Amino acid sequence: MKRFLKALTALVTTTLIVVQAMPVVIAQDGYAAELPVVQNLAVESVDDGEVTLQWNAVTGATISGYIIQYGTVSISEGEGVYNRPPVNVGNVTKHTVDGLENGREYFFSIVARNEDTSQVSSGYSNEVSATPEGGSESDPEIIGVEAFDDTTVTVVFSKEIEFPANPATNVSIVKNFDNSSLGVELVTQTDPVTMTVKTATQDPGTEYILTISDLFKDTDGNPVVDIDRSQIFIGGEASDGSDIDETGEFKVSQIINVDQTAVEVIFSRNIVLGDNPDAEFAIVQSSNPEVELEVTEVRPNAEEQNKVLIMTERQENVEYTLLIGGVTDTNGAEMSDANKTVEFTGFQGTTSDDDTAPAKVADFNSQIIPTEEGAAKSQLKFTWTASTDPDLREYVISIKVDDGDYSILTTVPAGTNEFTATNLPDGAVYEFKIVAVDTGGNESEAATLIVDGGLLLANVGPGHLYALFALSLVTAYFYRRRSFAFNKA
Repeated sequence: MKRFLKALTALVTTTLIVVQAMPVVIAQDGYAAELPVVQNLAVESVDDGEVTLQWNAVTGATISGYIIQYGTVSISEGEGVYNRPPVNVGNVTKHTVDGLENGREYFFSIVARNEDTSQVSSGYSNEVSATPEGGSESDPEIIGVEAFDDTTVTVVFSKEIEFPANPATNVSIVKNFDNSSLGVELVTQTDPVTMTVKTATQDPGTEYILTISDLFKDTDGNPVVDIDRSQIFIGGEASDGSDIDETGEFKVSQIINVDQTAVEVIFSRNIVLGDNPDAEFAIVQSSNPEVELEVTEVRPNAEEQNKVLIMTERQENVEYTLLIGGVTDTNGAEMSDANKTVEFTGFQGTTSDDDTAPAKVADFNSQIIPTEEGAAKSQLKFTWTASTDPDLREYVISIKVDDGDYSILTTVPAGTNEFTATNLPDGAVYEFKIVAVDTGGNESEAATLIVDGGLLLANVGPGHLYALFALSLVTAYFYRRRSFAFNKA
């Protein structure tokens, strides 16, 4: 990231905020909070993109270092945690936190720690704030991360962001303190400054750290500020619709692109659809309302009555406007006219002129996994070389039994290179094929396999499969006859 020379005269705004000692948040996972509170934290200097802090050494206890807690929201106004990952420093009394965004206020506190961080201070130090100032360039940053529910996280940027081709592989989430991973299933762009992340089920109230790569950039090609690529958020609660405020404003709370042909619409109230729900919604391009995105089906959610899934023709990566008809809440009230139009961005990475298929899957192989003696079912482990195509979405594995037709066996996310098929009856001849699919829906040429009682033919074209299979059986037969004749002689 481009940085300007340090300003000779930096505008410094330093505010000292004394906060009463409170239980230190980082002790929540079983750490014993026994060390003394750090005293007299102060800002020594502020410069271009950095703040230097100093404090009094803790006396009367054995410590190994300090942990700087900081964020863009004061601890007194947040959820009891700072929204930036903590910084571990040595047994020093001064440290410079760099990589900060100029013109933005940051808040800091500090705690002491022992060598393995099993003991920390019994409370935060006093809190200080400072605003670094430097160049005039405004690099993009994350200004907020919040869990919408226990499987959805919303990320808001300071300016319009262009996503990498496969954003899900450029976002990671780990649990704070133990770094255990939370699965990222889908990343979509809700609007030019908002990103929605679908995750595995979160633990409510638990601290997580979301990190994005430097491939998220503004329209000028500037990546998100280094230190802002990681932010803390609190795991969300599952929603069954029972906690929805039916008296609040009736509107669309969020729109999530499930894939290039499906959009989930989440309302602020539980809703009732008419006898023909497909007619209640229309989608047009925002820049050219005459161009309509066809709605093929509307599926209500039986368990969460504030959600509907709208199936569409293939979306482009453009701005769309959702038009809502006579949808009512459970009391029969309709939304105001102002809330019946909502803008969202089409599925990231799907463009109408993307017709380039991914490369064919390489090294598609299989291994039979032995089962218990006498078992009538087998397991088959498939492996292949993961594709390097940047916009790859998934692999589709299909199966054909004997002379039957192909049917889809499973889909495997991009980045994976193995799958185990179970409960395959012995005695049948199986033909498998795998294709790579990109975010535009383009499919690669198929790689194929035949499996029969342990005999495996790998990476052959469909026109030669059965010929090679028969040839292998004939070769094996004559080899056994020749060996038998030789032994008799």
